[in-house]
Amino acid sequence: MNLLRPILIFLAGALLLTGCSFRRTVVNAQFRQIDTSFIQVGKTTADDVLRQLGPPAPFASPAENAGLISDTHLRYACLETRDTKFFISYFLILPFRWADTQTIDELLIEFDPATGAVSRVNRTRRATIRPPLEFADSRPELISEDLTGRIKP
Repeated sequence: MNLLRPILIFLAGALLLTGCSFRRTVVNAQFRQIDTSFIQVGKTTADDVLRQLGPPAPFASPAENAGLISDTHLRYACLETRDTKFFISYFLILPFRWADTQTIDELLIEFDPATGAVSRVNRTRRATIRPPLEFADSRPELISEDLTGRIKP
């Protein structure tokens, strides 16, 4: 009986110190507000776009950087990561971590390989990313918009 009481007090204290942590990180948030009004299909070149917008900014992961810039396109993307961890007291973190990273806004500017001029501009957005503990197939639909028709030829 004397040993049971301290163990129960310790367990009650450990349960009172449980918690969770949430973190949201947005990479390249400035790309959500890119103005493409200066682009003229068939006239604006890759150099013009780079001069006006600058190069696409890299992400933290080298794997995600592939495909940002090439001879045929420039890709400006904004990523959002949500991270959730559960822990008991301040020293024991449960082996469960939920993290989701998605592209929430992307501007793709394509160039004609023969002339080097802009041939197409497309923007893809995602309104929100999925909440914790839901499956990846429950993600909201992507909203893709072809901006080429809105840009002056």
